[in-house]
Amino acid sequence: MEDEPERILKDEGAIGLMGRSILECVGRGCHKISEIGGRLGQPSTNLSRPMRLLVDLGFVHKDNPFGASERDSKQSFYRLADPALLFWFSTYSPMRTRWNILSTNEKIEALHKHAGNVLEKMIRDHYKDAKRYWESDFEWDVVRETRKNQITISEVKFGRLSDRDRTRIIKNSEDQFNRSSLRKKYKLQATHVIDSLDAVKLLLN
Repeated sequence: MEDEPERILKDEGAIGLMGRSILECVGRGCHKISEIGGRLGQPSTNLSRPMRLLVDLGFVHKDNPFGASERDSKQSFYRLADPALLFWFSTYSPMRTRWNILSTNEKIEALHKHAGNVLEKMIRDHYKDAKRYWESDFEWDVVRETRKNQITISEVKFGRLSDRDRTRIIKNSEDQFNRSSLRKKYKLQATHVIDSLDAVKLLLN
């Protein structure tokens, strides 16, 4: 895995310092073009071409929250789309210098976090037009319009959840909806919690 990013970028003709640096920034939590530019010490205009190439190659996904126009660049987030690069830049790279001394439990925890991110995307892809939604202080994993002007919110959790955990997460999502901007346009039809077992049943049906 050490040379995986270089191999992938080279195979796709995207080798270069800027491309890898952008992936590092996105993997470590810089999701807006202004944040990436600030981290790299580059004006946002200098990032347009390499970012467009990374999006076209499927390495990076330009994400807009549910209900927002795709042309609203102010709300756009950039996220790693390729699972291998997501693992490398979000999980492995930040721990790279310590990876060999991490305990087995610490590595398992990191891998579970990565698996949770991949599982979220699989659930979103399962539903037509499902998207993330976020505001300044919260984010939902899956939001979709299930009836006209009615939405269903689903939170995806890797692992198994108790009934108590499910109740807590559902209550939290309902509270967030009641103070969200979406409340002005949509009614909340349902709130779901999907754990790993639920996901297997859903994706195999």
